[in-house]
Amino acid sequence: MAVLLDFHYSDTWADPAHQTPPAAWQNLSFEDMKDSVYQYTRDVLEAFDNAQVAPDYIQIGNEINGGFLWDAGRVGDSFDANWPQCAALLKEGLRAVSETLPETQTMIHFAGYEYASWFYQNLQTHNVEYDIIALSYYHWWHGTDLDELEQNLQQLITDFDKPVFITET
Repeated sequence: MAVLLDFHYSDTWADPAHQTPPAAWQNLSFEDMKDSVYQYTRDVLEAFDNAQVAPDYIQIGNEINGGFLWDAGRVGDSFDANWPQCAALLKEGLRAVSETLPETQTMIHFAGYEYASWFYQNLQTHNVEYDIIALSYYHWWHGTDLDELEQNLQQLITDFDKPVFITET
């Protein structure tokens, strides 16, 4: 069995409508928030590694359609100019993974597929290096047409040359 560790970077649930930073990070400068992402991710992964239960996959953020750690890393609509900040925060989490558990594959997680190409194109534009596209798929939100789902997944694979996992359903 493979293990996926999903970092929410929040004291509560994180999803497309909620990306609230932990209370301890609320008033940090952007540089300190980047450092906190790195340190927290590294510390958790070292604990897993020391316990000899290193995950096979690590997801940096959960359903981060509009970025994460709002408002510092929020993207889309009036926050679209924040892509460099969102990318910088993601890169710190990814750096912690590569330095702590270099054999572990990383994922970036988007809910649905309707705007996934826009999202992953922005990650590519900002040189965010990860291994796997992770998606959520819930038929009551994303539709019941499995042929459409397959076409969209195939298009993401073709466009970004990465495997796609449905990590929530």
